[in-house]
Amino acid sequence: CLCLWSCILSAQNVGINTPNPVAKLHVNGDVKITDGTQGNGEVLTSDANGLASWQPSKTAFTLATSTSLAANDYVGLGSSSSQFIRNSIVVPFNCEITSLTFSMRKQALSAYTCTLWVSPGNGITPASTGLQATVAVGSYFAVATGSYPLNQGDLLSVRVSASTTDGIAATIGYK
Repeated sequence: CLCLWSCILSAQNVGINTPNPVAKLHVNGDVKITDGTQGNGEVLTSDANGLASWQPSKTAFTLATSTSLAANDYVGLGSSSSQFIRNSIVVPFNCEITSLTFSMRKQALSAYTCTLWVSPGNGITPASTGLQATVAVGSYFAVATGSYPLNQGDLLSVRVSASTTDGIAATIGYK
């Protein structure tokens, strides 16, 4: 304790499990930081003052196309059609959907709804998750939040309610 206290007082580096620390705090080994908000998949971030806190990771799948879409088309990676199986992605790991952001290239002249669809276990029969984002007339995007669990191997796509010639993008947030 005395060595640690004297190192701090003299503004030297402090080492844990290392004889020659090269930073103000140098830890050689595992670190455990708990404050009651930690959780599986959370990441430690800091604010502008350096105060750290656990936050959900900001990760997402993006499905988009620059082509024309018909009403009720599914959107995949650069493609769209009425066929779910051809316009879906495979979920690579278990996760939980947390948000859906639906954006359009041009200002909406009528309301457009984007709905998240999933087919469990790499099946071919999709079902709506109920998570929807609706772009209002005169807007470019909409955001919806929710919670929907996905399993590794599920197929995922979005379906657009009305036709458009300008393409769309859907960003699906998960943790």
